[in-house]
Amino acid sequence: MNFPQLTTELPTRFSVRILALQELMAQRHARMRGLRGQLVHCLHSPWVLVLCKIAIGLVSAYDVFLTVKYYESLPTMELNPIGRWLMQLENGPDCQLNQIAGFVAAKFAGNFIVIGVIELLVTWRKSVATLVAIAMAIFQLGLLYILLAGKPF
Repeated sequence: MNFPQLTTELPTRFSVRILALQELMAQRHARMRGLRGQLVHCLHSPWVLVLCKIAIGLVSAYDVFLTVKYYESLPTMELNPIGRWLMQLENGPDCQLNQIAGFVAAKFAGNFIVIGVIELLVTWRKSVATLVAIAMAIFQLGLLYILLAGKPF
């Protein structure tokens, strides 16, 4: 078998390739500092997490307020099949204020779990926590639209 002879050019060729890769990485990093980099920087801001958690909490509070306010018509107005099932566990077809306690508790527990998971994700990976918080805030804003408009999209 013939093996190639090692020459002094071999390290030079690799050095040139490494320098070229470093230059490409520097160019990529410079582009990232542009608009996309600003977006990434904004997403890593702690204010994004705070605003998302506030939005999740406020929409949840408004949802619970409407649940208690319109408890008499809740079995016909509730669109969520899991919510309807939870209400039927306690009260059957009629609905009284003291019978929706489990339903309200489930809503509260669900939102508490979401906020808790976001906080746990912050300790693991802040970028993942931010994406989850943004997704949940968008979902909650969609729910707010449904609550205010009175109809789904």
